[in-house]
Amino acid sequence: ADLSLVELEFPQRWETAARSFVRQPYVIILTSYFMRSNRVFTILAILATVSSLLVSLYHLAYLNKIYPRVFVAQKEVSNLDLSRAKQVIQKQLPETLPELTLTFGSQSWPLPINDLAINYQVESTAQTAYLLGRTHNFFGDLAAKWRRWWQPEILPLQYVFDEAGLKTAVESIAAAVTEPVILPNLERQADGTIKLIPGKNGRVVDNQQLYQQIVVQIGYLDFS
Repeated sequence: ADLSLVELEFPQRWETAARSFVRQPYVIILTSYFMRSNRVFTILAILATVSSLLVSLYHLAYLNKIYPRVFVAQKEVSNLDLSRAKQVIQKQLPETLPELTLTFGSQSWPLPINDLAINYQVESTAQTAYLLGRTHNFFGDLAAKWRRWWQPEILPLQYVFDEAGLKTAVESIAAAVTEPVILPNLERQADGTIKLIPGKNGRVVDNQQLYQQIVVQIGYLDFS
């Protein structure tokens, strides 16, 4: 009876050990996989938390202030609230607007911009500077802020003016600069010979482009 009992128990122990041996590598592999996955998730969670904290601190630092690397015309208005920004913008305005001179070759034409009734909009310009990076488009605003670290944002001053008066002045100057094209021609002389009359290049001014260039220069206080 004892011998038969031993013979029966041996195969059962062998089978149990074999099954344990076969399953053990899979347990080790699965355990290692889950440990690596947890480590990756932990690192990603830490990075996300740190990034979120840095973004929050950045926004808190510029609460009610203009974000960095923002200029209006020739003055920086970064890290200023609206009241201070308006003062900085106002101070750079000349008391009397200088005369803008348009030059072509050896000729020049004065453009009296004081006659254009220019009125700079200081408050709306400061508002525009303040709203940079505050469009409620999270990723777009974040990309714009990152881009300004490498390339500053330079805004023109907003203003209203006599548009019809500027167009009239541009047309007058363009008419003085413009020269018609003269085509070459053949002309018969009194003695019967044929003479070649040489042509001449013309000159045309793009009124719209000149108008826009003047508008931009006035906005940036560039009277050169």
